Amino acid sequence: MAENLTLITSFFRDGPHLMRNMANVRNFNPTGNYEWIVVDNSSSEWDFGSVKDIKFTLYKGINEKILKPLFLKGVSGVNAVSVDFGITKSHTRFICVLDPDFFVVYPNWIDTVIGYMREAGVGILSAPYHPTWYDKAHLATGHFMVIDTQYVPKELLSFAPSLRDLQIPERPNWLGKRRNIKRFRDCGSQIEELFGYEMEYLIPLYDNSANPRISKFDRALDRILPKHYRLTNIDYPVINARVLGPISDAETYYWRGYPFAIHLRRFGQLMLGKDLKPIDNSIENILTQIYIGYRDILEAQ
Repeated sequence: MAENLTLITSFFRDGPHLMRNMANVRNFNPTGNYEWIVVDNSSSEWDFGSVKDIKFTLYKGINEKILKPLFLKGVSGVNAVSVDFGITKSHTRFICVLDPDFFVVYPNWIDTVIGYMREAGVGILSAPYHPTWYDKAHLATGHFMVIDTQYVPKELLSFAPSLRDLQIPERPNWLGKRRNIKRFRDCGSQIEELFGYEMEYLIPLYDNSANPRISKFDRALDRILPKHYRLTNIDYPVINARVLGPISDAETYYWRGYPFAIHLRRFGQLMLGKDLKPIDNSIENILTQIYIGYRDILEAQ
């Protein structure tokens, strides 16, 4: 019997999180039928011997140091090439592009999402950019995207970043960093431009009072500026709430009113100068606790 879903993951240095994610997908989908395509772009060799009972194919990608100078978007361009390659190797109707540190914690999400998309005629379910990254806040990303190739042919898919906003618009110098808002789009933005009408989206949980990239002065200035100059202006739904506890530095997403995924966003946290060790050390316990909470539901299904 053919698999219902092909998961595609491109990674650089996140081998341990990828293997943890493989176990997490298996735990939360005990009846799910899927295979996994993995493209390794790192210079290190990872031992996947600890991965059990999961059908996956590992491809060695092109080292990011070789491809990086050829792309305006650096690592994003390398990631897009790898994801596009993985898509060509898939043979299932449904494809899921998944970051190694994007952990879905919704019970039986594979069967539930596929069933919903089939029933509702949804071509794509995507995680938008988290509002923390206001300068490239588009809706379709390579963090998490499930695609029904019956509606969106895989031959037309390209995760290469769109260059639509490459030219900086004429804006006053006093706007500072606001002059560059949405200058670049990232992986998935071309798909959004072509197939936005086929998409539904996860909803980010966002503590807008704690964004380390927006100062008190920025927030005050946003009260008087037109929307297209505001750092806090996000043109898609978010859940505004104060986030506490060990995952406060991660990015949380909801779907249909329930917690759906935790995105560690490790590269982004490094850019913000955060210490990755606390959440790296605690994520396995967090996933286990969530799984225990859902276990009765999983076993009942």
